[in-house]
Amino acid sequence: MDEIELKIEQYEKMISDVIRHKLLLSVSAYDSNRTSQKLKQALLRCHDILMTDQQIIHLSNVGV
Repeated sequence: MDEIELKIEQYEKMISDVIRHKLLLSVSAYDSNRTSQKLKQALLRCHDILMTDQQIIHLSNVGV
């Protein structure tokens, strides 16, 4: 993972904690075609839900 991807992961973890604590709702959007596999895996660890153009997946139900 390169430096920018590490910074994105750190940001996503931090903001996810703030959002949960404040009981807010937020959507992070990334272009799947331009996002590395390593960053995708990091993002899955940071979020509870994965939303694509076709489906919504509750990650806590699939053990990611």
